Amino acid sequence: MKFYLRSLSTGYGMLVIGAGCSLVSVPLALHYLSAEKFGLWTVVLQIAGYFALIDTGVSSSVGRLLIDHRKVRPSREYGAIFWGGFVVLCAMAVVVAAVGLCLVPFLPDVLRINAAMRPTFAVLACVQIITTALSLPVRAVGQSVLSASRYDLIHLCLSASLLANLAALWVAFLLGAGIYAFVWAGAAGLAISGVLQVLVAVNQRTLPGRGEHCLPTRGGWRPLLGFARDVVFLQIGSTLVFSTQSVIVGSTLGLTAAATWAAGSKLFTLFLQVAGKVSEVAGPQMAEMHVTDDRARLAATLRKILGFTVLTAGAGAILLVAGNSIFVTVWTGGKISWPYAASIFLAVWLVLSATANALTAHSVARKRITRLRYVFLLEGIVGTAVAWWIAPVGGIAGIAAVFACTCLCFSFRATVWHAVRTNALAGAHAA
Repeated sequence: MKFYLRSLSTGYGMLVIGAGCSLVSVPLALHYLSAEKFGLWTVVLQIAGYFALIDTGVSSSVGRLLIDHRKVRPSREYGAIFWGGFVVLCAMAVVVAAVGLCLVPFLPDVLRINAAMRPTFAVLACVQIITTALSLPVRAVGQSVLSASRYDLIHLCLSASLLANLAALWVAFLLGAGIYAFVWAGAAGLAISGVLQVLVAVNQRTLPGRGEHCLPTRGGWRPLLGFARDVVFLQIGSTLVFSTQSVIVGSTLGLTAAATWAAGSKLFTLFLQVAGKVSEVAGPQMAEMHVTDDRARLAATLRKILGFTVLTAGAGAILLVAGNSIFVTVWTGGKISWPYAASIFLAVWLVLSATANALTAHSVARKRITRLRYVFLLEGIVGTAVAWWIAPVGGIAGIAAVFACTCLCFSFRATVWHAVRTNALAGAHAA
């Protein structure tokens, strides 16, 4: 409980720091850049996020499986899971860099980037893809710390990374780097985060020690990659659901509209993170309850998490409807305006998505993802396809409405049904 409360408080502290950095960085960027160039950067960020999916769920799989063996260390199984995941993530980093750099020349045509922006886009995309690739092996180190329920330490590392990112961005703009200031900022954030996570893992002794340095046997790869297969469907679906809007808006409505979406969805993203932090931080504890077969305690924890999540998301939804449009106008100095209808749809989406995410965290902790992996993937595919089709007519509000409706029809409905079917809230899980 001590670590949980500490992790939760540092998690919210990290969100406050992230929100503060966003409040400063967006007006700062719009001061030095046009809305079109800022929109170009948001598109580049989302493209890099797609390549990060080549992680294929391995990092999350490493963190969850380490929990199964953490209390019986030293254990060769613990070391095999960590080093097996690390090796796979290094291989994935090479794949990300190779595939990403090969695809960059073709992306401007697909995304309809105007000719004047294409050289800049190419440089930004190449650097960001390489940065994404370098971040993959570090995830195994961070997951080893998370498996010990020390989210608080990881939150501190990420908070320091956010502050380093903002500081580097500010200095780079002052030195005249222009849009390439984002590149320097990202590099600074990655370096700080990586170094601090390694130092924390060494201090907490979550890295494999003496007698634990080995790779999985032939049969030992199956649990690691099998669970990773399940998680990757969730990750791909989640990325399609939450990280395609700027690309859709930019390619159908223009880069200025992409900047509008980036600014107008900031509060939505923040409230979703606030609502989801409780279930995220409780993940290792719920996994340990499952390992020890403490079903009653696990069900009680889920009920508390779900209640807090719905309450927090509901409060965030009210704030979105009441003030998001005004916030965006004031925040951007009148350079960007946000349609009120879009705020209403974002509010609905917020409550539905936060509820589904909390129930999904419980399923992941129990390693019982089952058909949910296909539901999230299907939601992402359908939502992205329909939003791309409706964007020219419905605009930004239409895109928000599409993703709210697909969330209701897919992930929300499926996770609630799954919780009811398995009697998860009562603690008597079905087989």
